[in-house]
Amino acid sequence: MAGTQSERKKEERKRKKKECEQRRRDKIKSDPVAYEAAKAKERERWQKRKAEQKVKTIENMTPREQRKQRAIWRKEYRAKQQVKKRQESAMRVAAENSPPTTDDESLQGNVHNLDHSLECPSQISGCSSPASSTSTRQKVVGERLKKRNYSLLKRVIENQQKTIKKLQIKLNTLRVQKSRNAVRISQRDKEILPSRARIVDRSKVTTAMRKKDVLKFLESDENSRIMPGKKDTITRNQVKKQRRLLSDTLRNLFEKFISLGHPYKINYPTFCRLKPFWILEPNISKRETCLCSTHENFQFIIDKLHISKLIREKTSNDIAKSVTCSTDNDECMMRNCPICCHKVPALNTFEDGLISYKKWTKVSEQRIISGVAKKVSRTIKKDISTTKVKLITEMINLLPKFLQHKHAWNQQAKTMSDLRKQLQDGEVLIHMDFSENYMCKYSKEIQSVHFGASRQQITLHTVVTYHKSPTTGDIVAKSFCSLSESLRHDACAVFAHLKGILSRLLVFTPINILHILTDSPSTQYRNKKMFYLFANHLVEHYSLQKASWHFHEAGHGKGAPDGIGAYVKRTADRHVALGKDIKDLEALYKTLTAVETKVDVFLVKEEEISVADELLSKIPELKTIKNTMRVHQI
Repeated sequence: MAGTQSERKKEERKRKKKECEQRRRDKIKSDPVAYEAAKAKERERWQKRKAEQKVKTIENMTPREQRKQRAIWRKEYRAKQQVKKRQESAMRVAAENSPPTTDDESLQGNVHNLDHSLECPSQISGCSSPASSTSTRQKVVGERLKKRNYSLLKRVIENQQKTIKKLQIKLNTLRVQKSRNAVRISQRDKEILPSRARIVDRSKVTTAMRKKDVLKFLESDENSRIMPGKKDTITRNQVKKQRRLLSDTLRNLFEKFISLGHPYKINYPTFCRLKPFWILEPNISKRETCLCSTHENFQFIIDKLHISKLIREKTSNDIAKSVTCSTDNDECMMRNCPICCHKVPALNTFEDGLISYKKWTKVSEQRIISGVAKKVSRTIKKDISTTKVKLITEMINLLPKFLQHKHAWNQQAKTMSDLRKQLQDGEVLIHMDFSENYMCKYSKEIQSVHFGASRQQITLHTVVTYHKSPTTGDIVAKSFCSLSESLRHDACAVFAHLKGILSRLLVFTPINILHILTDSPSTQYRNKKMFYLFANHLVEHYSLQKASWHFHEAGHGKGAPDGIGAYVKRTADRHVALGKDIKDLEALYKTLTAVETKVDVFLVKEEEISVADELLSKIPELKTIKNTMRVHQI
């Protein structure tokens, strides 16, 4: 309570002191002589403080201090302008409420008399009477206020008219641009969309339909690729998804989506808004490390030629479109079409000179390993210097190979997509791949665990299967992951892992027709041993009526199984983080089977792989099939 009273007294003293100071300043301002003396004294004080460098001028300030000071000045200027506007508004109100004036002649006379009286103060006493003098003065002041307000309002109106005129011109320009854009969009739609797709009942088209089509389009392996890492996930609204990276820009994918001829119109912003959150544009932090060398090397050449303004095309897709009648035509892409087989990209005029570009290439080098000199192969990105003519020649020579490679991948992706949608009863599609080996971990580790052979590795073979449900008739996907202590990834190991998959699939559906889709490494799937085991033992063992094995085009083997491997590793690492030790195969298997998951996990023992070894040992040496590396289906 005492503290509150003391604070009140202090505030009261401050208020009284402030009022006293204000009265002193008002008294000085009322006396012209004292006011001029006070200003002169203040100027002297300022010059003295400036000489003693107690104050900084704007020239002596740092750039940051200058910006700060100028911001303060602008703020004060705006405050003064607001005060001035309020005063002018008050004067306007006073003028509107002033009494009516006399006619112009008397007003001019009064103004002349008032001015004469103000110039000759000694003649003021000669006025007729104090009352008439006061009345005349009020009329003159009111008339002056009216004239001043009239000029002020006139300037304001003129400024507003100028602003309105500028806005009107801008509005007309925007209207013209809008009409031109509408014409362009309508012309583009006429060129892209077929007539039957433009005439639709818009009431039947919903956002859900558009969203479903965009999702289906962007999730296809042709337009995006799944990221295989266990950390390559994204969660939103408690929905966790494996990341996918777009294979092209959103603008190009939108044009491709429009060209499919959907029975409705969709613009680019809506297409971007309907993009799923787990499908992302690639960037440096999420860069792709499993790219196709054929595509990349050809794109390096296109980039350099486009930057050098030798060709107009920017991407390899643009090149394919410019040199073929249609990128969907087999004859055109295989360079067998009589119309476009000799067509090459249009070249701009240029002068020959040196030019450099990048290329992925393999180099051999000698290394000392355990005291022994060994020859090793290494893949590097190399800078190559050549002439413009030679680089153009290199592009033309690589063009047939690139077009065949691109067409094979596109047709394969489309064929597999159609096959998955059209599966019949008893028909199964298996998509499988080896994941990177899992490194066993402890929840807490000493330093020496990081070195030598302390960490046990476990083989992960991931599989996604598709079959038609006997009850609902829908296409059902099943996920499997087989674990093994054996680090073999050869044909015998693949045979053992595949037998385990087929045995478990028979629980859900009979298998009469089997399709297998894998990537194409010669050490795992595409080799003579795997061909023999598949045709002579796997097909006969399960009494299959038909069976086919499809091999991805080189460099395009990423798919759904990579997401299964990432999920399994992520699940195991989460349990390690919670304090559980996963030191061997048994611990990993128990951890994964204890979790409620849709991935069916099972073990493959060394003995099962040895069975395939015994089958191969009973036959004479197998002959290599000619052009095995060109085989894409058996």
